[in-house]
Amino acid sequence: LRPQTRLLATDRALTSPTLSGLSELWQQRTDAAAGWAVTAETAAGVKRVGGQDAASVGDIASTLDTGMQVAAESALAPLTTPATIVAIQPSTGDLLVVAQNAPADAQGPIALTGLYPPGSTFKTVTVSAALQAGQVTPDS
Repeated sequence: LRPQTRLLATDRALTSPTLSGLSELWQQRTDAAAGWAVTAETAAGVKRVGGQDAASVGDIASTLDTGMQVAAESALAPLTTPATIVAIQPSTGDLLVVAQNAPADAQGPIALTGLYPPGSTFKTVTVSAALQAGQVTPDS
């Protein structure tokens, strides 16, 4: 992981700003767990005379789905108007994808800072389920 100045790179590497945030978290944990050593160098060689080994950093959990992230970035790349995709798992609130294309980049990180009504695209799924369950009819 490496910090990115753009949300969608031309090389299709995963470059979501959320990944940059994970990189920063990993760096903070690594810095906090760093070890140190004091060595003495003589004609006979180098000998460690003191120090402390680095502690284990451990895993950093993320809910991002790399396959979905790549698919979202690929879908947005050819578009010439600003476009973003933010995917959230409704049952858990987990963030799965954050992506935007180059025209959106020109406006800043709008995928993370824009104000958009939630769930508008999910209405078709809700209506379909209600129709299937007999809860509503096409005329209701």
